[in-house]
Amino acid sequence: MTELTERVLATMNELLKEDAEPERSDLDRVASRLGAKLHWGATRWAFVFAKHKVVYKFPRWSEVGTDYCELELANYELGKKYRIERCLLPIEKVGITDAGIPIYLQPMYTSSQDNLSYDRMKQWEHKMQKTTNRAMVRKIQHGCFSSPQRFWMERATQIYGKAFMRSFEKWSHEGKVNDLHSGNVGWLGRQPIIIDYAGYHGD
Repeated sequence: MTELTERVLATMNELLKEDAEPERSDLDRVASRLGAKLHWGATRWAFVFAKHKVVYKFPRWSEVGTDYCELELANYELGKKYRIERCLLPIEKVGITDAGIPIYLQPMYTSSQDNLSYDRMKQWEHKMQKTTNRAMVRKIQHGCFSSPQRFWMERATQIYGKAFMRSFEKWSHEGKVNDLHSGNVGWLGRQPIIIDYAGYHGD
């Protein structure tokens, strides 16, 4: 266990009640003590450590009643079965608080598709016109459980190849990955990655 992970767990144990799910105000205090930024979505909370380039995530049970971090970890392991894990932002479980909150760790990504600069998109589009068969990409795209963003699919096909993306298609069905909108796909440097691949199942 790293020193930073130990600090996260110790601070959460100190400042959060053991008998209740944490409120945002409680988590703001934890983030402030740790020097992190608190982020959240429909299913998870996250402490973002820009200096360390890592994110600690944990579930929002009160919102959905499911540990979506655990679902994401399961889909990461499934990605290894299909040998497509290098396009997934890695995730690992690193501990559990005294109150029973499981903590997961991921590296920070560089950009989501939503935030990719116009200049970078134009630069990559120019390269993809010469190397990527758009009809083939569309076929793979529409074969996925959820249709990922077209630009991301073209870049991923260019980088990883057709056989890899066919495996990606099968992985998306077995993992029921149904939420690959432009905010959930993106980049780690120039590498196309899936940022959030837990899916959303509406519970």
